[in-house]
Amino acid sequence: SISLAVIAAFLVGGLAWLESRGLLIQRDIPFAIRQILEDTKYFIAAGFWVGVFGAAAALTSLLAGGLQQALQRSTQQAKALRTLSNELEARVASQTRVLLDQERQSAMLEERTRLAREIHDTIAQGLAGVTVQLGAAQRALQVAPAEAHEHLALAQQLARESLAEARRSVWNLRATALERGSLADAMRSLVETNGTGSIRRTFAEEGESWHLTAAVEGALLRVAQEGLANASKHAQASEIHITLAYQDDAIQLRICDNGVGFAQHLLEEQPTPHLSGGFGLLGMRERLAALGGSLVLQNTNGAIVIATIPRSTAYDPNHRG
Repeated sequence: SISLAVIAAFLVGGLAWLESRGLLIQRDIPFAIRQILEDTKYFIAAGFWVGVFGAAAALTSLLAGGLQQALQRSTQQAKALRTLSNELEARVASQTRVLLDQERQSAMLEERTRLAREIHDTIAQGLAGVTVQLGAAQRALQVAPAEAHEHLALAQQLARESLAEARRSVWNLRATALERGSLADAMRSLVETNGTGSIRRTFAEEGESWHLTAAVEGALLRVAQEGLANASKHAQASEIHITLAYQDDAIQLRICDNGVGFAQHLLEEQPTPHLSGGFGLLGMRERLAALGGSLVLQNTNGAIVIATIPRSTAYDPNHRG
């Protein structure tokens, strides 16, 4: 439209200039023709302007039609985008629900695993200790009745501690033994209260001690408890020695016995838990792995269990005591 207006203005100016100069109608044209042109010049001018504005109207109509079509396409695209946006929102909501369900399932599985591990490390081990003490008391009644009272007292003490540990495990609190003293004291008490006359148990502490977090103390005590129970039940050993070593870059727990050692498949792969057992070694690994630690099993003149937790996660810088 702007271009047509410029062209029309140029033509009108040109025609006016020609008219002012007398050049629009040449004087050498025959009189009859010149007379016809002179009589029809207004019609010619009117036709010219009608043509100009008609062309402008036609172009404007085409432009309006193009704009309308573009507007319709934009409206359709906007509807399509809204539809796509709604579909994407529905998909995102669906995926979010799936992820939340998976997260809840994972949390439930983790909690079940933790409870299974806690129950195994508290109730099962405590009942095993009670069974051992009751068996020792039964044997003592036949050969040394005076010693039976000592075994019965230990069994009663283990039963009380196991009950307290079972209650506390649900809330994931520290072990009762740790509340009464240090980790070394708890392990020394563990060695003394779970012993029988047939197996010699000893405990030693190496290195200069440094403060451990409550989680690390609890994990190492559970590992010691599990390792001691396994050695007593399966190793056929006469001696079991537990060492708690404070190293510069880690805290290490070693459980050594002079028994038959581990089965080869336990050294080569991680055990799979089942209803009849298998939570012991798996529970050890999971506890240590959660703290950035590791568990190593070896057969060297018996079985050796080495639990290591790096100082970067084991040290408690906020401890005051």
